[in-house]
Amino acid sequence: MVELNLETVRSHLRRVILDYSKYSGLSYEDVTKLVRKGPELSSNEWKYTIVTGSDEEILRFYMQSKNYIFETLQPYLEPEKYAKDLNYLRILSFARKILRNKGHCRVLDFGGGVGNLSILLAKIGCEVTYADLPGIMTEFAKWRFNEHNVCIKLIPSRIDGIKLPTNYYDLIVSDAVIEHLKQKYLESFIRAFVSALVDDGYMYILWDPSYAEKYPYHILGLGIKELDGILRKHI
Repeated sequence: MVELNLETVRSHLRRVILDYSKYSGLSYEDVTKLVRKGPELSSNEWKYTIVTGSDEEILRFYMQSKNYIFETLQPYLEPEKYAKDLNYLRILSFARKILRNKGHCRVLDFGGGVGNLSILLAKIGCEVTYADLPGIMTEFAKWRFNEHNVCIKLIPSRIDGIKLPTNYYDLIVSDAVIEHLKQKYLESFIRAFVSALVDDGYMYILWDPSYAEKYPYHILGLGIKELDGILRKHI
């Protein structure tokens, strides 16, 4: 069972870089260099891959990009800088409260990426479902689940939506994901989330509403009031 304190969470976050070094066969130093260049490398690859902005191009980028994973790993190199440690601690503390109150906590980690939040949630006793696009990122996450000896269910997601069980999850978490979605598909994801939650369930959504040239894959550009309006429409 993972102790819930800031140092423990930070230690688990930093472990991701070591895991990728072991998984890839690259030295820790080489991985660190690539991670620091991650936004530049993945931004250039996005601009080369995405010509028309079609779903097919975007899907191909996320499934096949050799550089995007390094951009994704950047917050794990410096968790304090990105407040990854504080956000994870809040999510884990909230999940533990659900565990205490209900005796169980079924969690969907939507857009689970490298799988670190899924691993930590499993280690505090949650029943965890990891959802992301199939491809390079998910393969690394699957390797990590085995490496950390946790049992986590995997379901595939899509660019345009996701199929989820009805009235099942106590908590749905989405960390730095929805800014990558096209606005025309956002409501289908929100509807799926709401339908998948139990009546007293919760959604915990973290996202970056800003757009910057070095992050061209942040395509949603939705502010808090606009997102709040969409959520209220379906809840």
